[in-house]
Formats: sequence, C-alpha cells, structure tokens
Amino acid sequence: MMILPTAAAALNGESRSYPHALDDVGGAAQTVLQQGINLVASLGDVDGDVMRKAEMISGAVIVVSLSVAYLPDHGVFTKPFKAAWRVMLGIALCYSFFLMYLLLNYDREEAIQFLGWLDPSLGKPLPEKNYADNCELWDTKNPKHLHNFLDRIDIFIACHLLGWMWKTIIIRDAALVWYLSILFEFIEISFRHLLPNFYECWWDSVLLDVLGCNALGIWLGMTVIRKLGLEDYDWGFPRGGWWSDHRKLLVFLFMTIFVELLDTTLFFIKFELWMPTSHWILVCRTFFWAFFAPPCTTELIKLLNGKLSTFPLYLVVGTITQCLELGLCIKYGRGVFHESMPSNIRKWWIVIWTIAIARVIQLRIGESRRTEKKSDSLHNGENASIPFMPEMIWILTIPLSKSQCPVEAGLLEWLAAVTVV
Repeated sequence: MMILPTAAAALNGESRSYPHALDDVGGAAQTVLQQGINLVASLGDVDGDVMRKAEMISGAVIVVSLSVAYLPDHGVFTKPFKAAWRVMLGIALCYSFFLMYLLLNYDREEAIQFLGWLDPSLGKPLPEKNYADNCELWDTKNPKHLHNFLDRIDIFIACHLLGWMWKTIIIRDAALVWYLSILFEFIEISFRHLLPNFYECWWDSVLLDVLGCNALGIWLGMTVIRKLGLEDYDWGFPRGGWWSDHRKLLVFLFMTIFVELLDTTLFFIKFELWMPTSHWILVCRTFFWAFFAPPCTTELIKLLNGKLSTFPLYLVVGTITQCLELGLCIKYGRGVFHESMPSNIRKWWIVIWTIAIARVIQLRIGESRRTEKKSDSLHNGENASIPFMPEMIWILTIPLSKSQCPVEAGLLEWLAAVTVV
C-alpha cells in the first residue's frame, strides 16, 4: 500500500519542519484515511453507493487536513486555537468545490436526483405554505382572538432571533444591522412573486420580524458585545462618511450585498432543490456561515481601515463561495421561475443602484482630480515642503546623514520624517 511522504518520514525516524505545530495531524489523517479506504475496498462486497460516499468524505477530510497543515493562520482569530480557523477555511474550500461540482455538472433535475442519492428523504416536492392566507390580527369570530398571530410563533422564531443576535455580534454596528434587517423585508417584497414563503401579513413583517425578533436580537447582540468588551466596528454608517468616501461606500455596498445574499440564497436553494428548512444540509450551511463569516468580516473592516497586513484569504474564499451559491440559484431558477419582477419594484431597484454606482464613480473621479492637482502643484514647486515621493527622500537621507555636514543631514531627516507621517 502507498504511504504518504509525511508518514514515511515519520516511520524512518526523519525530522521534518512544518509551518504549524499541528501539521502532523494533517499527514497522519491522510495516511489513516487512505488505509481505511483501501481496507474497505479490499472487502469486495461493499455497496457501490457506500463506496462513492466514502470517497467523497475522504476527499473532504484530506482537503481539511491539508488546510490545517499548510494554510496560513487568521491574523486576529486565534481562540480556542489557531488550527480551528484553518479547519473552517478547509471546510469552506470543500463547500466551494461541492457547489462548483453541482454548478458545472448537473442541471436542476439532475441536482435533485443527486441530493436524493445523498439523502433518500430528499428529491420530493415540498408542500406550498403561504403565510398570508389570513391576515386578520384580531379575529372576533374565534375565541382566541390572536390565534393567527400565535400560530406564527414556533421554533423558527427563536432561530430568527438568535440569527440576528449573531449577525449583530459579527458586524458590531447596531445602525448597520438595523438597516440590513429592514432592507431584507423589502427584498422579501421584491421576490415574493417568485417565492410563496415571502408573502406575509403586515403584522408578521412589522411586529414579529422587525420590531420583534430583529429588535430583540440586535439588542441582545449589542448587550453581549458590551459585556464581553468586544471592539465596535466603524463601518461609516450613517454618520461616518460612508456617502463622502468612495472606499467606505464600496465596502458598505459590498457588505449589504454579502449579508443579504446569505439569507436570500438560502430561500432560493431550498425552494429550487426541494429541501425542507430543517434538513441537515441547510442546518450545516447555516452553521458554516455562522462561524466563517466572523473572520471574513474582520478582514473586511481591517481592509477598510488600512490595518490589514496580510492577504484577505478568508474574505476572498467567502466571496467566491457566495458567488457560487448565487450562480446555483440563477442556473436552477431558469426552469422554475417564469414571472418577472413587478415593474414598479424593478424601477425602484434600478434607481437605487444607479444612484449608488454614480456616487461611487463621482467620488472616485473627484479623488483622482484632487490627486492630480496635488501632483501638479508639487511638480511645479508650489509646495516643496511636501514631496510626492517620500521614499526618495529617505534614500537621499541615508548617504547625507553619514557625511561631514550634520546640518544638511539633520534637515533632510526631519523633512523625511514629516512627509512620511
């Protein structure tokens, strides 16, 4: 049987250097897993479906093991231990590969059959459920006057509340979370012609969602942040210059799209692929994003503030994964949805995004012109005390500081220090 190089070196008593303390775990896991698969294959009477599922699981374990062994640490998240976040990155890669496999190989019907092969409970049409059948809040014809309202309260209400609490802990900005929570209600209105679940009574959206679960979840999240002494994130919204700085506006728009897509794609995936809300695949997807979103958000805020010294690997992988989920929804929705968005709603979205994109372009052009004017003035000698290439001043300072003219050397060192600061 073939033994991986890591295990072979260990058997021969050789010492190897690893970038992480837990790298031996990656190699050992690969070796043990490979021997286990070979053992199962040698039995001969193993069902082919079981073997194929074992191959998929083994591939995922190998990817996660290699991630633990060789991928870089997250610069901020180090608890409970650094390897845990490398495991999350490996799981994100496996999930991305799985989404790409579905996207490139299967149409909707084939994807439903494939999921039915993974779990025989899938592959069956879901019963349609409309939450706007009876919107009478106070029903005088029923002894329980609030029965319509009380019937909406179930386990998913608690999940809704905990979800917004966790989003608040991740984003750490109550104003931005409030904006996102209200915006999602408008997204539900925009897509309810496609998804029957998005049809809700007014009191369901206002009382249960916005003023109930969302408000309580945001309050609990901010309370946890205060109790734990966590750092608040300044996203520049609404009074932090988000509308006057193109970088902050771009990050604001990116954050809006990213967060809203996380929730919206969930509803489209479960509708298009006939997956119940409580199915373990969707539950695993929810927990995956719950634990992978924090490092992505931290890298994004540090990138906005210019404090990120490493490549934002988690943010890039998270963005790619989200794009794959969106691509899956678009591809599988072509044969399901035939109605177009109402014209009045479509016009509003066009106006909003046109204004946002035009504002970004306007701010970017304005900054470019200010930079050009500053460069021209510096080139013409109008402001010689602020050179546009501070690095060159440092280079010139090095030989002069060792010369026999301490006055000139001191002046140039002071000038270089001022320009860099």
